[in-house]
Formats: sequence, structure tokens, C-alpha cells
Amino acid sequence: MVARMQQQAWDATHPVLILGCGYIGLAVAREILQQGGKVVAVKRTAHTQSEKVLAHPNLTWIHADLAEAQCLEKHLDHCSHVLYAASSGYGGIEAYKRSYVEGLTQVIPQIQALGCGGRFVYLSSTGVYGQNEGQWVDEKMATRPDSETARVLVEAEKILLQACRQDHFPGIILRLSGIYGPGRSYAMDRVLQGEVQLASPGIRWVNMIHREDVVQAILASMLSGAQGAIYNVSDDEPVPMKHLYGWLAEQLKRPQPVMIDPSHAAATKRQVTHKRILNQKIKTELGLSWHYPDFKAGYTPLLKPFLDGTI
Repeated sequence: MVARMQQQAWDATHPVLILGCGYIGLAVAREILQQGGKVVAVKRTAHTQSEKVLAHPNLTWIHADLAEAQCLEKHLDHCSHVLYAASSGYGGIEAYKRSYVEGLTQVIPQIQALGCGGRFVYLSSTGVYGQNEGQWVDEKMATRPDSETARVLVEAEKILLQACRQDHFPGIILRLSGIYGPGRSYAMDRVLQGEVQLASPGIRWVNMIHREDVVQAILASMLSGAQGAIYNVSDDEPVPMKHLYGWLAEQLKRPQPVMIDPSHAAATKRQVTHKRILNQKIKTELGLSWHYPDFKAGYTPLLKPFLDGTI
């Protein structure tokens, strides 16, 4: 579990508002509730299973489309901090625009009108960096998105940053690397499914962050992040693809990855990205240290059920 904050962080009379309560939002809500806080969780559609998983007297569920005007004002009088963790729902470019650009355009004025007194933490992606030559990338680097979806994310960031500059809106942007953790283990799943093929020579860098560390980054940003700040959220050790998949294959006693001609490799996001994300800013400014500083630390507990034969 995420380490407890030493101070009483959450005011139980004013809820933390979570806009988009999926893989990350649920984990954040659970942690705030365990710390004695109150949560209002907004999601697009009713999903009884997730609401059963996290049922609590201090948790209120709301079903609303964030891109619809005035979707929040009838539900809330006042909130403390806000987490914007909406997703595209695995849709195409129009779904991205609706969730991020249209959603933020509608939500920011509503949050201002509701008088929420805390910080507004927005989850973006390190995909906004288009650097692709293996270089180290920090928050000062220019965003050079190389895909339609990444360009949408940059547009959404600009909406929030403009509100921060013009209206002193208390926005904070967290650019997340590839998230993994319980129930989400893309690389391990690929190894378990069969022989992994990588574009030769397999040295493209992979940047990841464990869900538990994303949660602590969000909570720390709510409590002490700087208004208008941008923070990279990535673990301490980017890893070449062949080392990541090779280690997982060794642990699981599966075939080692096969290198194929790059022209024959599927052009997935993970096969074409090639940069190393620096995380010093958030760790220094917010005093964080990761529970899972590298992929071996993070994947070891995920591997355990397979190695023990319990799955």
C-alpha cells in the first residue's frame, strides 16, 4: 500500500473529486478513503462490478460524461482536490478529443464555479515527448508529438496551462510513463502468450511506472505540487526492450524474445518509442521515493503467483 502521509491530508467534509475512476482512479479513491477522506467518483457509464469492488460510506458514485456541459454542478457544492483521470475508453482519435480536449474545456470552468479550494491534478502521458533517439528527456524538453493521439494530449495540456496562467487555476500535469501493476502487466502477458518478437536489435528504451507509485505521485501533487507545474512520473531505470522481455522470459521459463527485421515488426507504440524519461523533478520537489524503482522490483510480486503455481 501507499505510505501514509504524516499529516492529516484529507478533509472528510469536503470530498476529493475523481473525474474518471478507472485503473488509477479506483486506486487513488481507495487510498484516500483508507486515510479517512471522502471521495466523489465520476465515470462515464454505470459499471456495477467496479462499484461493488469499492463500496464505502464516504464514497459517492456519479455517472456523467465529462464532455457534457454542466455535468457536475448539480452534484457538487464544494470539493477539495480534483483528479482528472479520464481515458478514451480505447476509442479512436475522436474519443481522445472528447475525453481530453472537450472534457477539460467543460470541466475547468465548472470546477472554478464550484469553488474547489485545492489542486487540480491532470494525468497526461510521456507520449507527448516525440524525442526518438534514445536521449534522456525531462520536463524542460519541447513536446514533439509524433502521433494523432499524442497531439490531442498536448492540446489538452495547453488548455490547462492557459487556465493556470490566465486565471491562476491550480492545475498540475503529471506525465505518466507506461503504467503496470496488479491486473495490468502487458509485457508479462506477452511472454505468457507465447514467443515475443521484437524489432532488431531490441534496444529501444521502455519507460514504466508501477500503479502504486502513480498513486503516491498523485497524492503528493494534491498536497504540495506547484501550481502550473509539470512532472514526469516514471521509474528510475528505463530498460531496453530485449532486457525487459528477456528477464521476464527467464523468470517464467518461456522462450527468449526473437529479433526480427524492423520492417516486419508491428508498428505498435512500444516498438517505436525510444527515449529515457527523467524523474528527478517530482522526486526532488515533492520528496518522493518509489516503492518500485525499476521493472524487476515491480514485476517480482506480479510473477510470484505464476512461479508458485497458484495461477
